[in-house]
Amino acid sequence: MERELTAAKRRNRWLLGVGALLLVGCMAHGNSKTISAQRFECWDEQGRTRFVLEAFLGGPALGLYDENDKPRILLAVNKDRASLILCDADGRSRVGVGVAEYGLPLLCLLEGNGKSIWSAP
Repeated sequence: MERELTAAKRRNRWLLGVGALLLVGCMAHGNSKTISAQRFECWDEQGRTRFVLEAFLGGPALGLYDENDKPRILLAVNKDRASLILCDADGRSRVGVGVAEYGLPLLCLLEGNGKSIWSAP
């Protein structure tokens, strides 16, 4: 077990070094005020995903995650709509708010199984 932990620490240091080199290379390559990527992930000190920012289905999307790697808030925008989804501690969608095509407002409350409890319009 000690050997596995040592190997994992070595891999983490190596990956951190490679990531730092890539970041420095990207900054040296282009405008030093801009970092370009299709997906950006941020982890905490335990390696758990805390947020993800990415290009998704034709627009930007942001996911915020809790300490158990479960999505809690999802925000997405594309050509026709914008949406905000709030999730429970198990990562299941529970509340959805959005603006659909033609500016139609949407509000939806969901049970844990994804079945709609209430929605408007």
